[in-house]
Amino acid sequence: MEKKDEKFETMLLARGGNEGSQENTWYLDIDASNHMCGKRSLFMDLDESISGNVSFGDNSKTLVNGKGKSLIRLKDGRHEFISNVYYISNMKNNILSLGQLLEKDYDIHMKDSSLSIRDRRNNLITKVPMSRNKMFFLNIQNDVAKCLKACYIEALWL
Repeated sequence: MEKKDEKFETMLLARGGNEGSQENTWYLDIDASNHMCGKRSLFMDLDESISGNVSFGDNSKTLVNGKGKSLIRLKDGRHEFISNVYYISNMKNNILSLGQLLEKDYDIHMKDSSLSIRDRRNNLITKVPMSRNKMFFLNIQNDVAKCLKACYIEALWL
C-alpha cells in the first residue's frame, strides 16, 4: 500500500485571457464566505465603518474597507441589488459567495459543465458555463442610481 504525503494544494483565483472585463466579472466561489468587490465605484451604498480582515486559502489576510450593496441591471432592464458585499480596496476581482446565495434561499445546481442559480420561486436567475480553467463567472452590468427627471409643483390654495 502506497503512503501519500499529506500536502495540500491551494488555488485562490487565476484569470487568463479575455473572458470578460474585470469590472463586470463576478466569480462564483463556493469557498468564499462573503461577496467581495475591489472597486468602490460599484457600490450604491457603502458603510465604511465596517472593518476587519478577510483570510484567504494561503493564510494571507487583507483589510475590509467597508460593506455595502451594488446596484446591477438585469438583462430584462430591471434593477436589483447584490447586498452584503465587502469592499476590499486591493482586490482586483469581484467574488460572489455561493454560500451567501444559499443562505438567501437561492437554489444552485452544477451539471453538464454549467452552474445554474434559481430564486425561491424557481425562476432561473442565470446559467453559467464552466470556463476552460474550470471556473464559473458572470458578467454583470453594474449600474449607478440616476435621477433622470425631477418635477416640482407648487400648489396654491386660495
